[in-house]
Amino acid sequence: IYNKRLRAKVVNPKPQIRVERTSPSAVAVDGDDGMGFVVATRATEEAIELAKSQGVGLAGVRRSTHFGCSAHYVMQALDEDMLSFVFTNSSPALPPHGGAKALLGASPFA
Repeated sequence: IYNKRLRAKVVNPKPQIRVERTSPSAVAVDGDDGMGFVVATRATEEAIELAKSQGVGLAGVRRSTHFGCSAHYVMQALDEDMLSFVFTNSSPALPPHGGAKALLGASPFA
């Protein structure tokens, strides 16, 4: 899937990831349409550093792509003895209970 996206030029192979401090304990990460796992790893690193200095660290990501398994980023935080919540949005994949049309994403939450 990742090679296909690179060949189709849907993903930026060399993103210039930008991090903007939005509060003492939060950052906004612009992934420059880079590979999701590269951007999410950076965002998690940023959140960990904020948590070390502020007690809590939040990172919001935009302009990123599929980031793989959410548990990877939880493990990244656990390696630093920290608690982590990781979640994302996704395209409609499932109908709500009793519904017939896909409306909810299969959004991972770890």
